[in-house]
Amino acid sequence: MTRTIFRAIWLISSLTLCLSLFGVGLVSYQYWSQQQERMLDSQLQTLVQIAEQQGEQSLESLDSIDFRLTLVDEEGRVTYDSEKNAKTLMNHGQREEILEAQKTGYGESTRYSTTMTEQTVYRARQLSSGTVLRLAVQFTSFLGTLKQFFGFLLVIFLLSLFAAYYMAKLIAKRIMVPVNKIDLNDPLSSQVYNEFAPLLHRMDFLNETNRSQLQQIQQNEKELQFITDQMAEGLVILNRQDEIMLLNQSAITIFQAVTESKGKPFYQLYHAYDLQQTLTKAKETGRATYLIEEQDRTYQLTMNRVDDEQTYMGLVLLVVDVTEQKRLEKMRREFTANVSHELKTPLQTIMGASELLANNMVPEDKQERFVNHIQAEAKRLLKLIDDVIKLSQLDEQNRPEDEVVDLRAILRPVLDSLQETAQLKDIRLEAKLISAAVKGSTKILTDVFYNLVENAIKYSPADSQVILDMEIVSDQIKITVSDQGEGIALEQQERIFERFYRVDKSHSRKTGGTGLGLSIVKNGVDYHKGQLVLTSQLGQGSQFTVQLPLVVGQEKLTDAASLKL
Repeated sequence: MTRTIFRAIWLISSLTLCLSLFGVGLVSYQYWSQQQERMLDSQLQTLVQIAEQQGEQSLESLDSIDFRLTLVDEEGRVTYDSEKNAKTLMNHGQREEILEAQKTGYGESTRYSTTMTEQTVYRARQLSSGTVLRLAVQFTSFLGTLKQFFGFLLVIFLLSLFAAYYMAKLIAKRIMVPVNKIDLNDPLSSQVYNEFAPLLHRMDFLNETNRSQLQQIQQNEKELQFITDQMAEGLVILNRQDEIMLLNQSAITIFQAVTESKGKPFYQLYHAYDLQQTLTKAKETGRATYLIEEQDRTYQLTMNRVDDEQTYMGLVLLVVDVTEQKRLEKMRREFTANVSHELKTPLQTIMGASELLANNMVPEDKQERFVNHIQAEAKRLLKLIDDVIKLSQLDEQNRPEDEVVDLRAILRPVLDSLQETAQLKDIRLEAKLISAAVKGSTKILTDVFYNLVENAIKYSPADSQVILDMEIVSDQIKITVSDQGEGIALEQQERIFERFYRVDKSHSRKTGGTGLGLSIVKNGVDYHKGQLVLTSQLGQGSQFTVQLPLVVGQEKLTDAASLKL
């Protein structure tokens, strides 16, 4: 702004100086030329009086005339000239001032030289004798005067320009001193020229508006950050230069970033060449996905292009933890493969035995054994199909309306139905049953405890004991099934609830197990929002404890009964 003011002052002062010099010169020249003309008129008047009183010849003897004197007769012939020989001069009858004097008694004219640097002023008056008396004065014209004094005027002009330059610079700086001291945050408190008052009020108004808008923007950013921080998914917003505009808390955790990552290029957040290729694809096609595998977690990164009226603005990246989804997909694939294998084995056995029987290739004394074998494999096949259906129903999580279930009422029939199986192995069943009501599904809970007790019997040695114990702890009911089997190694305890997993596959095949029993137990307990705990050591048997939430008020029931079968 100082430079603008300086240029304006210097330009105005320079123009003013030029006009002033020109004006002073012009006025001075006009004043001087008017003085010359007045002197010419005065001298003419005096000479006319002398000629009228003393005769025209008396003019020829005058020595003190300052101007050129010429006498012209009525026919235009020059009879006398104070500077030249009259006989050598041309006829002046057509001269403007002569014609006018002969016509009106007085004439005047001004004639310039061919270069316009000289001018001659003529004054003429007709005498009573008819002769015209003319006076003339020659002096330099205004243009000639300028040319004559050009060098001097140029020096004065340049000196004046330099003086104006420094004065303009000094004035501009002084003008800007209070302007530069204006407090932009509080302009109304500044001591400055009164002429700036409207500007200061406008600045103050704009400051208030900007502050209000900035506060609103900051508030919106805080709200947006707060909302996005509540998301379980990671959210990253990039501008058109792939710089991070927004990064929520989940994304910070996933990428192990810091909050100062805003404004930095995205490649600094996650280094992967193929990810940069995916970003480029998203910009070109509008959408792209990318899988990130970090340690034991898997994330799906979905990128969407954002446009504003066909103008590319940036990308929105949504990071979703798909670890569980991938795990379930893997389990589903393994489950499908295992089901196919488990179904194929008994079917092959049934087909082989039935073909032998159909072709009369089995002796009569062994046919009954083949038929029994076919029936056993068919039962095993039906059991497998039934267990698969149960697991599928649990996976679907299509919850029927919950009902109040008396655990003692479902445990007694379970124990009764397995009593014969236990007796065949000389295994004693002992149970401590108490009244305990939970909310859930009678069918699912029956399957849970049936599989637990059946599993304990299958893997217990002969002449051993299986114990079922119930205990109320606070607002929970604990049901523990203990056996005296071989126990389960620690490294296998996390896997026994997987589908088709068997600790001893040969023993499981002998006992007719499907490998799905404990999976049904685990899913059934999860279905009821309970907990399943395994306690086992090799050679010391196993304990499976199911803990379920009681119906409100059931924690006070103490009705208990011991049962030995």
